[in-house]
Amino acid sequence: MSLPTNIDLVQVSGTFVNSDDGSPCQGTVEFIPLPCWWTAASASTTIIGTPITATLDEDGSFAVELIATDDDDLNPVDWTYRVRVRLTDCDTNYSFDMAAPLGSDINLSDVTPVFASEGNAILVGPPGPQGIAGPVGPAGPPGGPWLSMTQAEYDALPEKDPTVLYVIVP
Repeated sequence: MSLPTNIDLVQVSGTFVNSDDGSPCQGTVEFIPLPCWWTAASASTTIIGTPITATLDEDGSFAVELIATDDDDLNPVDWTYRVRVRLTDCDTNYSFDMAAPLGSDINLSDVTPVFASEGNAILVGPPGPQGIAGPVGPAGPPGGPWLSMTQAEYDALPEKDPTVLYVIVP
């Protein structure tokens, strides 16, 4: 038997690669619906929330279809999935919760939270307007004396003054 025809599904996909060489990761991504069951009253059906596990393919990718978390044909509505990522080749395991709203295909990298303790997320938007000019800085120290001369003139100097900048011109 399949799900009632009025139940909406959402495509969720993702790809995992190793940071050291870009090779595909191995492992699984498990989606655990947080309600234990839903009722689909119009279909006189109770749906038991069983975990769905996706195994990463040879490219480190997966794709699954999940029940939409905001499907009005179900009760409860507006719930979430617990996502458990288990990458066996790099000993990485983490979990987070996500919604899978109706009418959206989801790439897991777009909804995976970034934790501040692991670095700072950078949000890039359009450039803003030019700000106001800052205050004028203090005047710098006066420049020392300098002399412009040819290489032959420089070579002919009997003494070179260390406080003078000699500029050699052709």
